[in-house]
Amino acid sequence: MHKRPQGSQGDQGPSEQESAFRAENNLIAQPIVAGSSVIVNFPNEIFDLNNEYDPATSIFTPTQSGVYSICANVGLLPINPAINHATELSIQVNGIAQVVSSNFI
Repeated sequence: MHKRPQGSQGDQGPSEQESAFRAENNLIAQPIVAGSSVIVNFPNEIFDLNNEYDPATSIFTPTQSGVYSICANVGLLPINPAINHATELSIQVNGIAQVVSSNFI
């Protein structure tokens, strides 16, 4: 019987648990004053694999470098729907906006 030569080894996977979390806010309406900036609260932590999400502040602080995908949805229920409204939602890294979505209603 002939022994086959072994091929090269691929990259080793991550040595620690990869980051992942999900948080929601389906119950709490959050009042916002026109012209102000607020952190949108997502206090209901569904899961957090590495304990990197703080539901009290809605801040995610990863402990390992990498590329992360962050998705968020918010709804607006204006007091006076007859007037125009502008909204801006941003995702920030170290206090600097990385993704900004502006809408006019």
